[in-house]
Amino acid sequence: MSIMLHAAVSDADVLKKIVNLKIDILKSQNTNGSWNSSYKVGMTALCLLALIHSDSDIKDEAVVDAIHYLLNNSDKKTYSEALVAVVLETINAKKYKMRINQSYSFLEAAQKKNGAWGYTINSIASDNSNSQFAVMGIDAARRAGIPVNKAVLDNAKTYWKNFQNNDGSWGYSGQNRGMFSMTCAGVASVYLLGERLYSKPNACGDTVINKRILKGLENLAKNLKGKAARIQGRLYSLYALERVAIYLGLKEIGGVDWYRWGAEHIVNNDKIHTLSDKAFALLFLAKGSAPIAVAKWQWKGDWDNQKEDVKFWTQYSSESLGKKLDWLVSPITKLDAPAAKASLIFVNGRERFRMNDYEEEFLKSFLEEGGTLLAEVSCQDRTFINSFKREMLKRFDPELKPKFVPISDAHPLMQSKHKLKLKDIKALEFRAGCKQYNIIILMANISNALNGDVDAQMDLKRARKVSDNLIAWSLQNRRATKKLDKVELKITKTKKILSADQLKHKAAKSTIGIEQAFARLRHNGNWLSSPNYFITLQSIMKKNSKLPYYDAEVYVQPSSNDLFQSAILFITGSQKTNLKAEDHINLQTYIQNHGRIFITAACSNKEFDKDIKIQLKRILPNDKLIKIPRTDKLYNYPIKISKLPLSATRAYIKKYGKRYQDLLGIRRNNKWVVVYSPIDLSSDLSNGAQESIVAYKEKSAFALSVNILYNALLP
Repeated sequence: MSIMLHAAVSDADVLKKIVNLKIDILKSQNTNGSWNSSYKVGMTALCLLALIHSDSDIKDEAVVDAIHYLLNNSDKKTYSEALVAVVLETINAKKYKMRINQSYSFLEAAQKKNGAWGYTINSIASDNSNSQFAVMGIDAARRAGIPVNKAVLDNAKTYWKNFQNNDGSWGYSGQNRGMFSMTCAGVASVYLLGERLYSKPNACGDTVINKRILKGLENLAKNLKGKAARIQGRLYSLYALERVAIYLGLKEIGGVDWYRWGAEHIVNNDKIHTLSDKAFALLFLAKGSAPIAVAKWQWKGDWDNQKEDVKFWTQYSSESLGKKLDWLVSPITKLDAPAAKASLIFVNGRERFRMNDYEEEFLKSFLEEGGTLLAEVSCQDRTFINSFKREMLKRFDPELKPKFVPISDAHPLMQSKHKLKLKDIKALEFRAGCKQYNIIILMANISNALNGDVDAQMDLKRARKVSDNLIAWSLQNRRATKKLDKVELKITKTKKILSADQLKHKAAKSTIGIEQAFARLRHNGNWLSSPNYFITLQSIMKKNSKLPYYDAEVYVQPSSNDLFQSAILFITGSQKTNLKAEDHINLQTYIQNHGRIFITAACSNKEFDKDIKIQLKRILPNDKLIKIPRTDKLYNYPIKISKLPLSATRAYIKKYGKRYQDLLGIRRNNKWVVVYSPIDLSSDLSNGAQESIVAYKEKSAFALSVNILYNALLP
C-alpha cells in the first residue's frame, strides 16, 4: 500500500489549524487551570505543553492558571509526573526546579526492577508507553540541572535494548508484536538515554552508525509505506513519530516527508474530537513548523562529513536566540530548491569543490536577496576551501577583481548576538569593490564541535557563540520561510549595456529616441563598484513622472568621444583612478560642452576620495571644490532633504551621528558642473550596503541621487 495522500496544505493552512486547535483546547479548561481526564494532572501538563509550543505567552491567564495547578497537584501517575517535568522545564527550569525535582523523585521510585515503568508506583506490570514518557521526564529533569541516578539511566537503557524485536521494532510490553507507536517510543528513548544514530570519536575520522537505532528506523520506514492510513489515524502515533524525527534530525523517514504527510492529515481532518488528540495534533503542527534558518548544501562532493552539525546548530541557537528554528538538506540546482527558504546556506567538505552554472544562478539570486553563504575549513584540509575560493572569485563579479579579506571587528556579525573577538571567529569575507554579497569563510571550524565529535568538545563554547551570531546576522539580512510553502528565487537580471553608437542607432529608429543616457566612466579604480545602482535608480524613478528619466546606461572611456552622448557622467570607485593627461583634457572639454559630472566614493573609500580630488584639480585647475550650501536648490528640489530622516549604515551613524554630510561641488556660471559625495550613496541601491561600511541607505541615497540628477538636467 502506498502513502495515503491528502490535499496539499500551506503554511497558512497549518497556522489556521493551530489557532483553531488552541481555541478548542482553551474552551475546555477548568476555572482552576486544569483540564478534565482520568489523568487530570497529566492532561493539564499535556495541554499546557501544546499551548507553550504553539507560542502562547507564559503571562496569559490560561497558562498562569495551568502552571499554578501543576505546582500544587499530583496524581502520582507516571504519565502525569513525566509530563509535568517536561512542560515546566520547557517554560522555566530554574523557576520550577523544586516541582521538577518532585516529579523526578517519583519517577526514580516508580521504576521497576526490569528498568521500565507502569502506570503508578504500585503497578506490577510495566509497558513501553509509560516507559517512554518516564524517560522524557527524566531527561527534562537532567536538563533542569537535577542530579539523575546513573543506575536509573543504565537500567532503562538495558530494558529498551533487551526488548527490541529482531525486526527492529518494539511492542507494547516485553518482546511482543511490534507496533509503530512503540517503535517510535523505543528509538526516541534510547536516544534520550544517550545513544546517537551517528557518532565520531575522532572529528576527522569515520562516522559510526548505531545499528540498533538504524534497525528501528528501517522498521518505521517499512511501516510508513505499508500502514500509512492506520498510522495517520492515531494522533498519539504522529506525535511519537515527530519526536523521533526531531531528536534524530530526520527530514524524511523512508523517503517520506513526515511533517508534510502528518500536517496534511491533521489539517484536512475534521474529526479530531478527544482532548488528548487535539493536544497531540497541536504539538505535531507547532513543533514541526519552525522557519528554515539554515540549509546544508548537498553539493556533488563529500558534503556530509559531520552528519548532525546543522541539527545541533539550530537546536542550540533556537534556545539561545529564543525562537524556533529549523534546517534542511538541499541541492541548489533549481531556483525553487528547498534551500530557497533559508536565511543561510552552509557548505563544507574536504574534497575539491566544484559548482555548476545552475548552482551559480541559484546562489547569485539567493545572495542578491540578502542570503548568506557560509563555508568552513574542515580538518585543516585546504583542498576544499582553496577550491571554494577559486570558484567564488571566478564566478562572482570577476571584472571587479574580487578577493577574500579578513573580517573586521566592526562587522555586524561580530555583535549580532554575542560580542565576539576576531580570534573567536577567524573569518574571511568576500569583497568586490563594494559588492555586498554575504559570503563568509570560517578558517576556524565550528561543525566538528557542533556535531558532537568527542575530540572537539573543548571547542563547543566558542563554536556555539559563533554559530549563534551567524544565524542571528543571517536572519537580519533575509527572512527564513517555513517548510511547507514553495519559495522560488527570482532570476538575477543581467544588465543590458548599450554603447554610444547603439544608442544613436536606437534613437534614429525610434520616433521618441533616447531621452537621456546615463554614462559611467571606466577607469582603473574599481569603476564598476555598485553595478546595479542605475537599474535600481531607474526602476524607482520610472514610477514618478516628475522625476528625471535616464533610459539607458553606457560605459565610456575617459578619452572617448562617447562621453559627449550623455548629459551626465557618473564616476565611482574604491581605488585610484589613474587618469592620464589626455583624459583630463577630454573631461574638461566635456564640461565646457555642458556636461555634468556626478561622483561618489564607493565604500566611502579614502584612497578614492584623495585621488578624485587630485584628478578634479587637473581637469579644472582654475576651479575649487567647495561645500554646497544647505540652502542650495540641490538639497531642496525635487526632494527636501532636510525633511527626510537620515537613512544610513551603523558605521555611518557611529562616525557622523544622524546628520547628512556635506556634498561638494564645482560651480560655473551659477551651475554645479561637478557634484561629489564623499559618502557612498550607490552601494545600498545596488545590492545593499553592509552595516560595517560608511554609506547612505536606500531612502537617503535615493533622495540625494535624484536631486543631483534632476539638477544636472536643468538648463
